[in-house]
This record gives sequence, structure tokens and C-alpha cells, in this order.
Amino acid sequence: MGMNTKTKIGMAICIDACIGEYVDQTYMPFVAKLADSGTLAPLKVQATFDARVSLQTGRYADTVDSFVDLCLLKPWNRPSRRPPEIKLAYRDPKFRPTRLLQVANRILTGDWGHFDEATWAMVWHRLRTGRWIEMGNLPPALSGYLQTNPACERWLPPAAYQTRKHLFGAVTLAGWNLPTVYGSVKAIERRLPSTRPAQSTLYWLHYGDTDKLGHIYPFDSPELNRALREIDDSIRRWVERVQPDFIVIYGDHGMQPVIQTVDLWSELTRLPWQVGYDYLVCLNSPMARFWCADDDVKTGLTEMLANLNVIGRIVTPKQREQARLPIHPKYGEIVFWANPGVNFTPDFYHRHTLVGMHGFFDREVPTVLAVYPKVPFAREPELVDLAPTIASLCSVDFQGADGRSLI
Repeated sequence: MGMNTKTKIGMAICIDACIGEYVDQTYMPFVAKLADSGTLAPLKVQATFDARVSLQTGRYADTVDSFVDLCLLKPWNRPSRRPPEIKLAYRDPKFRPTRLLQVANRILTGDWGHFDEATWAMVWHRLRTGRWIEMGNLPPALSGYLQTNPACERWLPPAAYQTRKHLFGAVTLAGWNLPTVYGSVKAIERRLPSTRPAQSTLYWLHYGDTDKLGHIYPFDSPELNRALREIDDSIRRWVERVQPDFIVIYGDHGMQPVIQTVDLWSELTRLPWQVGYDYLVCLNSPMARFWCADDDVKTGLTEMLANLNVIGRIVTPKQREQARLPIHPKYGEIVFWANPGVNFTPDFYHRHTLVGMHGFFDREVPTVLAVYPKVPFAREPELVDLAPTIASLCSVDFQGADGRSLI
């Protein structure tokens, strides 16, 4: 595998929501064979969904910016519709946009026929408080990750990732090709090259099927097993075709079983305050995040949530700071985090009943890191070490990371 030429070929392969049990002869025999011949270790991740930021910047989530600062404050960079995973679904029939909000939405989005609930909720908050809020909990500044998703490419000006502080920038500025593919096995297979490239190339592949299926099917289910085998076969075909000099296989986060589902929305409807007027809420399990119209509402919500300590707890800005997570109030003035194994419903990210979840504050399941050929790791791997490690394998200059190369 690999050829003794000046051209160097690398592969960085993400298996979304990968857990250690997947890297086994039963589920992914080719990947397991690579891991046995290389170096395999658990990969520590932060307790949230910000993995894609750390993957490509080598930085913790508290050091990067947000969707709002990158896109919403620059309306010309925004598509007319926000991605569906961060669209809010308020059920309150009394919560209706005013004519002013409709006009504001049209100015922001350039869309005169569509009114997006997440957009007008943010505009409402902006008009009322003078502050933007972040409905998504994914803060990808410098996010070349979005470049890997064709539906999101137009969110970013090209200069956003042409920097040596972002892995994509470091690699491309060093003269490497960087084909990036994100999505299903079918989507990735369509990009399979016909032969080994003649120029130094880093293939950045992200298999997303395992995250979607891991949320709705239990471990060792036929559906998940089939997906793992298809991903394994796809990786084998790519490796045989491009003959890489090195391969890095990793997960962006883990997955753990849901043992209790709690209807948090019903608890909120019993309160004397009204969603949309007195406060905004974003339920994206395992978090519920709140923005309040005044201090009285904030105090009341805090007291109510404190009494729900059987299912979760309020994580203070100080605790988030210690965990290297964002603390700006635009991510939530109150952040209520589910206990491990608890899932809040409704979940604005998902429509299905969930059997798996990740992102728990108190106990986040590690994912895996496998590097081929075998290289000794200098220490226990952490997600922020991945980008510096890949940069080292590519022999390119990479700057500004919190993590360090493992080799």
C-alpha cells in the first residue's frame, strides 16, 4: 500500500459516531485489519456537537467563533433557508411573526416567499434585546468542514479556510490537492477516482450513515450492521484504488444508548411564561437552551430546571469554561444538560424516537483513532490532536492548534 515516489497520498476517513466495538472483524473486517497492522486507540472528545470544529482547527470549542458571527451578521453569505437540523419547530399557535419580522426576514435572506421559524425567532430576539442568539450548538468558525458538504458551501467566503490555522488551508497552501466528500456511502463512491493521483493529495472522507442509524437503531441491529459493512467495503475500494501512503480513520464522537426519554416540552407548557414572548428555547437533546426576556423569567426557569435534577442539571458558564466549551450567552443564557442516557423530546434535530445519543456533559463516550502504517502515539489521543497529527503526516506547516501531533 503506497508507492515509493515523491508524490504522497493520504486519507483522512471519518466514520461518524464511531465506537470502538465497530472496529472488529465482525462488523468492519478491512478497517479492523488496518487497525491491527497500525495503531489503534480510544479518542477523547468534548461533551458537545462541536467535533467538526476541533477536527479541522485542532482547537477547543471555546476558542472558535459561531455560525452567527460568520454568517448571520453577513446576510450576503447566508442561503435563503437554514439547514433543517437547526430549524426550530415552535408549536405555540399564538406565536406568529409580525409584518416587521416578515420584512426583516426577507431583507436577511433575500427570500420573499419563505418564512423560516428559526430566522424570525432570531430576528425577534435581535429586535427585542439587541443581541443575536445561536440556535445551533455547532460553532464552526474557519469551518472548512462546511466545504465538505455541498449544500453548505455557499455559507463561507473562500478566504475563511485559506489559513494555516485551519488544516484545509495548511494542506492546500502547501500545494496538496484536497478532495473532500461528506455524506452516504453512495455519495462517496461516486467520487472514487479512477487511478492513483499524480499530485500529492489528501482525501478527506466523511461517512455520515452511522450517526443517523446509531440514533434510531440499537447496536448490533441488522440496519447498523449492514451500514458498517458497506462503509468497510467502500473504504477497501478507496484504499485499493488510490494506494495511500498513510491512512487516518477516526470518529468525530461516540454514541451511547438512550435509557430514558423525557417530554421536556410538556414541563415547559405548565409554566406561567409563554414561549416566544417571555423566552425562547432550543431543544436539541441532550441539551435544552434558553434565552429569557427578563431576569424574572430567567430566575423562574432556573428554579424549575433545578428541580428536574433526576433527568439533568444546569451547567453554569464556569463549568462550561472549565470544559473548554463556549460560554457566550448567544449559545444559551441557561443551559440544561441531560444526564447520561436521558433524551429530551421533542428534539428539534430529529423526528424519530431515538435509541442512541451523544454529547453528554458528564460522560461522553470516546470514539476511536486508527493510523496506518503503525506509528507510536506520544500520549493518549484527544480530538484536538487529530489535525496537527494529519498535518505532520503531510509534512505541512500547521499553526494555532490547542492540540499537538501524536507522532
